[in-house]
Amino acid sequence: MLICIDGIAVGSYKIEINADHIHFCRFFLLPEHQGQGIGSKVLKRLITLAKDQQLPCKLSHLQGNRVGGLYARFGFVIDDSDSQFVYMSRQ
Repeated sequence: MLICIDGIAVGSYKIEINADHIHFCRFFLLPEHQGQGIGSKVLKRLITLAKDQQLPCKLSHLQGNRVGGLYARFGFVIDDSDSQFVYMSRQ
């Protein structure tokens, strides 16, 4: 899905609904639009969808990416990590 402000694409994300979880991936937001509450709005929609579907959410992000703090504020916890990625979930 594209994230648009005033008709201009500023980011995107993908949601995959699986039998046992919802996978949130490919979340991108142009740097000049970060820190303005857009990511919070996207995550609120994701959490509402997960509640409606009665499924947990899973996601991953690059090591060192500050988006991990945003995910943690929305109740995501770290399940695992490797040299490149952090894997998180929310029940």
